[in-house]
Amino acid sequence: MELQNNTRENINWCYLFNFNSLPNFFIAIVDSKKKRLQFPFFVDEHDTQQTISTGLEKYKESTSNTSRVISTKRPLFLKKDLLQRRLKQKKTIGTVSVIWIGVPLIVRGEVIGVMVVQHYSDPEYFTQKNLDLLIAVSDQVALAIDRKKSQEEIKLKEKITRTLFSISNAVNITLNLGDLYKQIHSLLGEIIDVTNFFIAILNNKERTLHFPYHKDTVDEDFSPITNFNPKDSLTGFVVSERKPILLTEKELKDLRSKKGVWGPISLIWMGVPLMIKGEVIGVIAVQSYTDPYLYNKHDLEVLSSISDQVAIAIDRKRTEDELRKSEKKYRHLFNNAPAGMYEIDFVKQRFIEVNNVLCKYTGYSEDEFLSIDPWDLLTDKSKKKFMEGYKDLLKGKNVSDNIEYNILKKDGQKRCVILNSDFIYKNKNLTGAQVVVHDITERKRIEEMMIQSEKMMSVGGLAAGMAHEINNPLAGIMQNTQLVINRFSKSLPANNKTALETGITMTAVENYMEKRKIHQLLKNIHTAGSNAAKIVDNMLSFARKGGSSKSRHNIYELLNKTLELAQSDYDLKKKYDFKQIKIVNEFGPVIPEIACEESKILQVFFNIIKNAAESMYEAEQKPEIPKLTFRVLKAGDMAQIEIEDNGPGMDDTTLKRVFEPFFTTKDVNKGTGLGLSLSYFIIVDDHGGEMEVESSLGKGAKFIIKLPF
Repeated sequence: MELQNNTRENINWCYLFNFNSLPNFFIAIVDSKKKRLQFPFFVDEHDTQQTISTGLEKYKESTSNTSRVISTKRPLFLKKDLLQRRLKQKKTIGTVSVIWIGVPLIVRGEVIGVMVVQHYSDPEYFTQKNLDLLIAVSDQVALAIDRKKSQEEIKLKEKITRTLFSISNAVNITLNLGDLYKQIHSLLGEIIDVTNFFIAILNNKERTLHFPYHKDTVDEDFSPITNFNPKDSLTGFVVSERKPILLTEKELKDLRSKKGVWGPISLIWMGVPLMIKGEVIGVIAVQSYTDPYLYNKHDLEVLSSISDQVAIAIDRKRTEDELRKSEKKYRHLFNNAPAGMYEIDFVKQRFIEVNNVLCKYTGYSEDEFLSIDPWDLLTDKSKKKFMEGYKDLLKGKNVSDNIEYNILKKDGQKRCVILNSDFIYKNKNLTGAQVVVHDITERKRIEEMMIQSEKMMSVGGLAAGMAHEINNPLAGIMQNTQLVINRFSKSLPANNKTALETGITMTAVENYMEKRKIHQLLKNIHTAGSNAAKIVDNMLSFARKGGSSKSRHNIYELLNKTLELAQSDYDLKKKYDFKQIKIVNEFGPVIPEIACEESKILQVFFNIIKNAAESMYEAEQKPEIPKLTFRVLKAGDMAQIEIEDNGPGMDDTTLKRVFEPFFTTKDVNKGTGLGLSLSYFIIVDDHGGEMEVESSLGKGAKFIIKLPF
């Protein structure tokens, strides 16, 4: 039996399912992203995988046996007469068998695939027992496949993260732009198909477009385009639209008829712009001449997510190449580099020169820079790190010239930067350095969000498994408790009849139960079960996206409702005197309503407010006037809500783990550690938004929530 594989990662289905004895067997997997079926396992005496795959490409429009199983979500057992009838009705694909069984693979109520067996010569080869067996194993097969797919998705995210880091590092390890382009091509090949791939670089001043790197199985003409007109090509289309573009076979043919496609026409084409400081500097594109479904919107998002890093890498390497050829290397870099730069005198402990970008990074003017102590820009930890390296330099040891530091802006905010230092020596004595400062704060934030999302996914899967295992016995406990309560009720005639038959009355039974407080005990069991069910429901929230319908709400009204809830909450009212907290509203211009689930957003706001109140009142050094500040403003196409307190703040360790499930700084009996992690899921997974926190010890905490309009 040959294992057919058309997935990016080899899933060894033979090890998952032992069906080697079946002469005609296949598993069809629904690829919802590409809207077609895939056949990771296929063995047949007559048909090839290609025949069946081609026939079922658009399975939703098909009347085939397999499509029928998917649409009905039910097993299908067809014998010879029915198969012949469907053949006459042209409702079959490939060679018609004499007996056919198909069983849906269902996970969480959705069909993820179909398991099929058939025979071409013996119409009695399968029986109802065979169908029952396939149905019996289908759930386990579906769960195994779903688990394997989830693992592959996690691996893909890890690959994307590694690729981002590798592309960033490629600037430092490659000798020139040509090597960098090859490295980018190789790295992208680990996450998407780059058989046909090119990088186009745009020169806006000269209105030219050239292709410094390209690999193509069909097209050999990648000549530079002079007098470049964005309307005349697919690459130009991306440049003019300034956004990622995915074009299908039909769209490509339409553009070809309008003379918007040069050279051989592909079946699918995908391109993303390379942008630096809001300007398009080029385009990276991939295409296929053989598979019209090779790429989808998810692939476009993946390619787009790394395009900024590719653009930065190309831009940096291009700058380095130009500087290497220039006699005015330092001056040119200082005046034109898209990064902060300064020169420092270690002897006088003063800045000698700084550029405008560094002033923007920090909020200081050039004059202020030249008068301040350089060490005041570094946080305590970064100052210690720098001094350790400085001492090693004085001892003649080698020190990396590419180190991350945290610096303090004029307003006290932290920024994460990489310092590329070129140390200056006079008479073998270290006297100063010329330094390039790259602000990587946003990149670090994205990296942390990706790591956090992966953690959430792993813990969410574990929580879902635990919750489902607990739900079944819990339901039994609650149902049977309710039955016991009903069996002791005088209002049911059957209870009175049975009591009389046994020589007692329900009144006597009820008097006994009342005196022994059995009714209360049963109610306690049922109440405890209900509370446990709520905990289980919270655990399930980690593994599923909300299916509730969203409606439009006024964000200001939601904040007011949350404050009303907080003021009436028993714990906040009795333990923390919530009404004594000063509420400050710093609202910008009125923003539109947002589409959201009201109860979930109220839950998020309440969790943050409650945590803030607890931290302010339980701090060793309580603020003189506890204060909560609310800000609402528009951030692009999203509403930004900020909730800030003036409590004790968080250290770096707590800040990194604040959204982790089950992480808490409270006493064992005071918190579960689920509040903020559940809030993160509600904002990010359920509403497609963003959630982050800014804090440092002694300076309070600010939660920033972004929700799409």
